[in-house]
Amino acid sequence: VKKFYDGAVDFDGSSSVVNVPYSSDFDPGSGDYTVETWAYWDAGQAGHVMSWHGGNMASRWDLGCLTAGDLRFFIRNGSSYTCSTTVPTTSWLHIAAQRRGNTMELFVNGSPAGSTTISGIWPSASSSGLLIGCRNPSNYNTNFMNGYIQDVRIYKGIAKYTSSFSPPERSVQGTARRYPSGVYVVS
Repeated sequence: VKKFYDGAVDFDGSSSVVNVPYSSDFDPGSGDYTVETWAYWDAGQAGHVMSWHGGNMASRWDLGCLTAGDLRFFIRNGSSYTCSTTVPTTSWLHIAAQRRGNTMELFVNGSPAGSTTISGIWPSASSSGLLIGCRNPSNYNTNFMNGYIQDVRIYKGIAKYTSSFSPPERSVQGTARRYPSGVYVVS
């Protein structure tokens, strides 16, 4: 299963997860930060695309659906902040979530889908690392993804988007490009 090229990771909704070990590279502090990916939820399914936890549920950010079609970007750093929107299942979605200054923003398929004002720093110093395909496994709040994820990208120190944009529609690696129409172009 794939969006445009190569393949996506298939998450089974019960135990599949990619655990990226802790690195300070994923600790944004008070700076700008952008996470983006392509995601596809199976029909009527929910699950988290990714999460970063400070070792407990009181210090975290996560991106995903608690229930089918209810996408949210959540930060808890002593206070809680949420941007949310309704999205379809069984459809590939480009999702970008970011902090730009004191604004937390969510974009779906290049369109703004929510924003709120935030203060303080992002959650920091996580020994659990970055989780792709679920939320924090401690406290049994896993919320495993049931669907597909492709092209997770994280930008520390950069808020990539300031307004509507056109999501990337091709691989930036290699010379062969597959467009959504199914046409391959070799450059």
